[in-house]
Amino acid sequence: MGFFDSIKNALGGKDKSAEGIKGPSLVLKEAGIDPSGMDFSFGSEGSVTITGQVRDQATLEKVGKIVGDIPQISTVNNELVVAAPAPEVAEPQSAAEPAAETATSPAATEKPPTPAVPDTQPAEATAETMETYTVQPGDSLWKIAEAHYGSGNRYHAIFDANRDILDNPDLIKPGQVLKLPAA
Repeated sequence: MGFFDSIKNALGGKDKSAEGIKGPSLVLKEAGIDPSGMDFSFGSEGSVTITGQVRDQATLEKVGKIVGDIPQISTVNNELVVAAPAPEVAEPQSAAEPAAETATSPAATEKPPTPAVPDTQPAEATAETMETYTVQPGDSLWKIAEAHYGSGNRYHAIFDANRDILDNPDLIKPGQVLKLPAA
């Protein structure tokens, strides 16, 4: 005789299993536990075996207690296992947010090696190698680059050297003093 047969007999032989009797899955859902990773096997005289996975030890113990408290269940064989935690994926951080390091992390105790600067990078311009130019009405970075370097295509070099005062290469104002990197 199975679990539900014993319930049927306890109710006087009438099939009233849909009337007020809740199975373990429904009872767990009502308690806020998702039973989708669990299987329930019912034995004779009200025993139930629970197999599957749960996310942590506390949930495992809670499932056993909740199912054991169901009036029609006399014995619970809790064979659930705690699932292995999912690997943590590091989220990219913006340059404005430094990485939080703990005292136990290797990064907190060791400094990372400083990368070598490739030989292809231009040397930073110093004050001695830079000329200045005061913007006149009607000027554009293209016109200034054309006059200073012989090619308007070099306007981006002027823009890059002046990012501290320029947000847009198309928006320069008369009176601004621009740094002109050496040709």
